[in-house]
Amino acid sequence: MSTSSIISIRELGALDLVCFLLQRTVSVRIKVSGKSMRPLLRGGETVEIVPFDERCPPKIGDILLTCDQHGNPLVHRMCRKYCIHNEWYVQTKGDACAYFDSPVPLSQILGRVQRIFNNDTVVDLQHPFFRIKSQLIVNLGVTKYYIRRAALLAKKQYMKVAA
Repeated sequence: MSTSSIISIRELGALDLVCFLLQRTVSVRIKVSGKSMRPLLRGGETVEIVPFDERCPPKIGDILLTCDQHGNPLVHRMCRKYCIHNEWYVQTKGDACAYFDSPVPLSQILGRVQRIFNNDTVVDLQHPFFRIKSQLIVNLGVTKYYIRRAALLAKKQYMKVAA
């Protein structure tokens, strides 16, 4: 793979350039924005995105670059993977988000976050320590989601009975 260049993905045409480079197996560095992946990623930090390789599918816990249904780029953690009518889908979720993102076909994954550059530190997300930590984060996030969902259902049932 070639050397990475830092790109601000919010600039006009930047996402197209990132997609073009990733399709040609060039890794890119982008600055992230927002708070959806806190505390791991903070707005303004730089991440290295490596191209998606169908021979090495993403694993639960990987942080992926995808686009939402409006075409906005998302850098979120993969929490689920399932097959519908012979097509694989992944579902992502920001670590600090309460809900899952819309499912994305495996074919529409743009890339995977390989490293995080934070001041003078480089975090390799494929290191065994971070792989285990990713699994724990996914398990905690999914558990919180289902607890929140069960609480809402219980509240609705209570409101029906009380009325």
